[in-house]
Amino acid sequence: MRKLTAVFAVLAFLAGVTGCGNEPDVAGCKAAMKKDYTEATAAADAPPATRPAECKGVDDATLQRLAGEIMGEALDATETPSASAAECKAAMNGLFEQPPATRPPACEGLDDTVIQRMARTVADEYVAENSGGDRRIVMDNRAAFLKTAQTW
Repeated sequence: MRKLTAVFAVLAFLAGVTGCGNEPDVAGCKAAMKKDYTEATAAADAPPATRPAECKGVDDATLQRLAGEIMGEALDATETPSASAAECKAAMNGLFEQPPATRPPACEGLDDTVIQRMARTVADEYVAENSGGDRRIVMDNRAAFLKTAQTW
């Protein structure tokens, strides 16, 4: 949640600052904004955003459009499961009742958002598959799994 807040702060700052100049380099501006976005999502303690020099002269509407494009591309990338994401989900299925304290090896290299989304999916599937069992035990197992998965 902190990363997402930081990202929106970076993009909001970039979108809110206007510049002056002739023939702004929109492609260069987008590349710089994307770099800032990547750095902000990579570190929880990312420094406050500053306006990239490449965005000098780019109007507010264009900055807002670029910010939306960058966010859309990032969300699309996290929603498209890769082969390693499928392997990670399969590994989670096998570890549900006794999840390890560390991230399963099949999940290394995946974005935390993707891993947490898969953990919720695995937990929901577990509940559905065990709906005929003791509801309290099933829900306790689900809660324990999700709590451990948050530490991965």
